[in-house]
Amino acid sequence: MQIPTDITPRPDIEDILCDLLEQKVTQIVPMPKVVTELPADYEQYLEQTPFLTVRKTTGAGAVEAQVDVSFIEITVIYRSRREAWQLLNYLTAWLTSLDGAADLGPARLVSIEEVRSPVMPQWLNPEHRRVQADFRVEIRRPR
Repeated sequence: MQIPTDITPRPDIEDILCDLLEQKVTQIVPMPKVVTELPADYEQYLEQTPFLTVRKTTGAGAVEAQVDVSFIEITVIYRSRREAWQLLNYLTAWLTSLDGAADLGPARLVSIEEVRSPVMPQWLNPEHRRVQADFRVEIRRPR
């Protein structure tokens, strides 16, 4: 698709956060797979690979056409409750420590805060544990 370049659109916050998390998960064993949607065949990998989903749920949009405010849901799906919680708690602590200090490529992180602590809602397969937390993320687009 070709889109005109006469204006700078809002950066894709899901894509930006996936890139950021993909850099971090290289330090985790086994290395989680970072996605925006679970693949249809995710169950066949779940015993060996945690999945980390990033999804924008809503947002206030641009503030003065420079700052994008988004609400982001980050979810860990893995083979056990303990491991899913452990991974999401670690990533939550790491993300909130970045407040205003992360290289996000096409945007600058203004702030990130946890707005709903991790919870474990019912999931399609109760043997596969799904833990999610919600964040408020503000990014500043390039000038």
